[in-house]
Amino acid sequence: MARASRTGAIAAVMLVSAIAGCRAPGLEAGRAVPGHTQAASVKTGLAVPLTGTKVSALIPGPRGFTVDPSKSDDSGEQVLTTPTPPGASLQDISCASWWAGTSYIGPGDVGYAVKEFTRSDGITLTIIVNIYRRGGGTSVFDAAMVLHNRCTHFTYRDADGLRYRVDIKPASQAGLGDRSLTYDATETAGGEVFPTEVTLIQVGNATIGINQTGPAASPPVRVVPPLARLIAALRATRY
Repeated sequence: MARASRTGAIAAVMLVSAIAGCRAPGLEAGRAVPGHTQAASVKTGLAVPLTGTKVSALIPGPRGFTVDPSKSDDSGEQVLTTPTPPGASLQDISCASWWAGTSYIGPGDVGYAVKEFTRSDGITLTIIVNIYRRGGGTSVFDAAMVLHNRCTHFTYRDADGLRYRVDIKPASQAGLGDRSLTYDATETAGGEVFPTEVTLIQVGNATIGINQTGPAASPPVRVVPPLARLIAALRATRY
């Protein structure tokens, strides 16, 4: 059965910002924008630091999903040296702008990688990995928890002006990495209800975000990608 899908589609935020949907000029949805940072080798205290390209290769494609290259990218072969300032301070981030991707906590300042996958039933799965300098993973995870606790019921308008009501509730925790935060949400607009499942995982100074959205009226069945290899690589390089 065909189901309605969003126009001007917007994905839930977890890592630092939304990946699809509304994006502010000069922001690439919660990560450094090529051309807005300087990429160069930097001493990280690691024998073989993970670059964005290496991280991207470690992001798994769940069975039955196909990667969308047009919505996937990474920070390349080198390690970033110039962090992009956050789009807003945590105090100034509204729930709507956070969800829409026009405000974010801060992109990975060592490297990042994003892959978006789709399935024939209309489910979109975005996996986001950001690597930070020492302590960065902890601070970003803590900030995401603050936003999660503050933003449980709110509204926003998408790029087409359609008004959505968002309701967020806690879900069973993923139990991956050092810490994880998982929740389910619904986005309601025009009588249609769209399910969203979001997970944030901290692995040392890195964060892994999993954003899943489904077509209208579809059951919220969470897809958990196989992350063991990615997490092991982050830990092996002491991120």
